[in-house]
Amino acid sequence: MPKKGVVLPEQAILLIRKYLSEHEYTQEYFATHILKVNVRTFNNWLTGRSSVELEKLEIIIRELGIGVEDFLGSNVPEEYRARDDLFPTIRLIYEKGIAAYVKTNYQRVAKLFLQHISFNKFPRTGYFHTFEHDVHKGKNYYCQVWILPEIPVEEATFTFSFTIFRLLRITYGEVILKKDSIEIKQFYQPPNYTIKRPKEHPMCIKAATWFDEADHTFIVSSQTKFRLENKGQILEEELERKRKEMAVFWKHFFFHNE
Repeated sequence: MPKKGVVLPEQAILLIRKYLSEHEYTQEYFATHILKVNVRTFNNWLTGRSSVELEKLEIIIRELGIGVEDFLGSNVPEEYRARDDLFPTIRLIYEKGIAAYVKTNYQRVAKLFLQHISFNKFPRTGYFHTFEHDVHKGKNYYCQVWILPEIPVEEATFTFSFTIFRLLRITYGEVILKKDSIEIKQFYQPPNYTIKRPKEHPMCIKAATWFDEADHTFIVSSQTKFRLENKGQILEEELERKRKEMAVFWKHFFFHNE
């Protein structure tokens, strides 16, 4: 049985070509090094002669960091459509065993489970970047990321999510850039708090989140185009010293029973 795929609409093809141009990537490099396919296959996708397998489509969407609906328009496959209907969503949660897993391992998250979940692995609109937590490389530590808007803005919102089972995405907070401050909204453990917007680098938001004992893909999304720099592990002692300048999602607020 052939694998399920999607023929790229014109807007998606234009976005891919724009991305290649901006990053000075050749089609050959993008095909062979990022997608792991031959150039002829990639060219067939860009000319609409063949469909893109969902596995490769996910890589493209992730590389471009563009919301699924902004990328594909009305041609969004079922796997990427929003599941706004409550009862089918609840049925899937229990059929997949996700409800029991979350209730056992993420009790604080479970309290607001239905309020902040999505079956879209990636945002529907806007821009996003991802970073990975691989427990084989380490666990139970903080990871620091820098958010860098690509154009000067006075206000912007950046949403933080993580995936469970590569199916379920839980949104756990927002970092909101304001004119003179940065607000951190913590969905699972108020109170929210505010730090000063840095004077020396006003367009750089330094944030940190906790890596626990399970693999996750973390997703930062916004309607503002931005870059994300993963700075890796940061010690808790350093975070304590930088409380006034770092947007931190502390470990006890959504992971496990802490």
